[in-house]
Amino acid sequence: TVMAMGGPASFFGQLSELPSAALSVPGPSGIWSPWKLMTLCIFASLSTMIQPGQWMRYYAARSTKTLKRSAIVFSTILPCCFLFGVMLVGLGARALYPPILENGVLMPHPAVGSQAGGFDQVVVAMLQEHVPLLLGPSLGVVIVSLILVAIMAASMSTADSNLHALSAVLTRDVYDRFIRPSAGEKERAWFGRGVIVVATLLALWLVNLGEQDPSFKPIALIAQLMFVAMAFSCQLLPLALDALFLRKGTQAGAICGITSGILIVFLFTPFPQLILSDGLTASVKGLTGTLSGLFDIGFCGFVVNTAVFAIVSQFTKRPSKEHTEAFARDLIQKP
Repeated sequence: TVMAMGGPASFFGQLSELPSAALSVPGPSGIWSPWKLMTLCIFASLSTMIQPGQWMRYYAARSTKTLKRSAIVFSTILPCCFLFGVMLVGLGARALYPPILENGVLMPHPAVGSQAGGFDQVVVAMLQEHVPLLLGPSLGVVIVSLILVAIMAASMSTADSNLHALSAVLTRDVYDRFIRPSAGEKERAWFGRGVIVVATLLALWLVNLGEQDPSFKPIALIAQLMFVAMAFSCQLLPLALDALFLRKGTQAGAICGITSGILIVFLFTPFPQLILSDGLTASVKGLTGTLSGLFDIGFCGFVVNTAVFAIVSQFTKRPSKEHTEAFARDLIQKP
């Protein structure tokens, strides 16, 4: 991106000419307040690290030392990717492919997309147009192909982790516990495989529906669900911190805390409109609308979750000292 714009001096020179709204909060959309950006960056990244699909990978660590080292590397490299990857590409693309206002609707540059809100293809446009110019037609095409394959591989890695996490949760926590407790290992394995197949077909159906119906935008829906899913995952954070470092919580406190946090996040979804009266829905929507404009929704649930967890734990029975010590020994035990 920097070289395509003529080097660092030219890159920052062109960025300085962008509209002030593109370089400052709350941004052109007017919704990204400083507090919302900060809480989103902190709690979205934390929830990403403890979501079920990622959590299952932690069991592959050889020891707690390996797990801690991986966490440090992950938390160091990922912000660098955001700051020097996503941010530089996004700002550069904003200068190279400025959006167009058509009939009051902000449209992407023709080289990027043809539908309102279709700005997410800007990285592909940058790769296809500028890499061959910088590296030559032959080498440029090879590099672009490798990068696109790497993007697909990373997407598949995330998708298969989430599919297997969904399969494991439904198999162990629902099918094995409530539907067929007497099921054998082979039966549970086939049920888990069926969950993966059904979830994959559902995703393909949503994508196909979006291709046939222009009014239905599955990518926008997936993006909205992603933020909600991260907010739900963030409610595991107080429990994880207490289990790993403090060990002062109780079972009742953990249950009450995570339940209250999930309930708060649930209020930010469209579902309350389906089950509440019009007057109550309007009140809830007004409150959640104000809070979501100020903070990340995962942070809102986290605050309530932590407060309830701490208060209930103070007035309920804690695990025995022997139980806590046994847990600590298991946590640091090497294979």
